[in-house]
Amino acid sequence: VGFRIGGGILDGRFLNSFAHGLFGLHHGDFDRFRGGPPGFWEVLGGERYSSVILQKYSSELDNGRAVLSAKVATKNRWRRNEIILLASGVELADKFFSCLGRDQSIASFESNKTTEMPNRFPKFEDLVKYVWRIYILGFFRSFINICLDKRNNFS
Repeated sequence: VGFRIGGGILDGRFLNSFAHGLFGLHHGDFDRFRGGPPGFWEVLGGERYSSVILQKYSSELDNGRAVLSAKVATKNRWRRNEIILLASGVELADKFFSCLGRDQSIASFESNKTTEMPNRFPKFEDLVKYVWRIYILGFFRSFINICLDKRNNFS
């Protein structure tokens, strides 16, 4: 059994060098988000939940099989969301290896779920949208709330 930490595209020969497969984490919903950074797309899209998936890699690019998954409430900032997703990934990996340590078969973890979706990295317009939504609109909302609070206190 192999477990991958990090990013980048893997060669099929490397993937096939593990008798029971190569496993790793995907920080994002398989069906909706591919590409980094982890947790960014959920915050940008205003998603209620963010996912982390422990997958078994296949020799086809972006066509791994989901083995375990977890959902967490999306945080209001990308880095906060990334941190909680990374921590959840560590918990999934711990659960996976603990079960293997108790002689649970790897086959019992495998599902039939496959997805194909291209990787995507934030473009300039995605970053502008993020800054606008999180910081600029957030500033104006806070400013308006402060003004309303002060007005209500003097009424």
